[in-house]
Amino acid sequence: MSGNAQETNKWVAFVAYIWILFIVPLVVDSQNEFYRFHANQGLILFILGIVFTVASWVIPYVGWIISLAGWVISLVFMILGMVNAYNEEMKELPIIGNIRILK
Repeated sequence: MSGNAQETNKWVAFVAYIWILFIVPLVVDSQNEFYRFHANQGLILFILGIVFTVASWVIPYVGWIISLAGWVISLVFMILGMVNAYNEEMKELPIIGNIRILK
């Protein structure tokens, strides 16, 4: 694979961890295992963010604490995923990485 194509692979997988952009790798090449792996990890993070947001609305008083903790955890996982994608690694994220939505 040429250097340019490898660089493109990194960045396409990288953006999968930025909220709704988990869809980008699937649009670029839905059959690519590397893209699908990182899109799945990004989708899990997206869902996790929604869960923490809803929790902050539903649970009075302590909901904002749960939400804040969740956002910090999500940010750490997002950074880990981006680093893995950029390094062309298919490492699962801690705790949530073994969940498969996209097969």
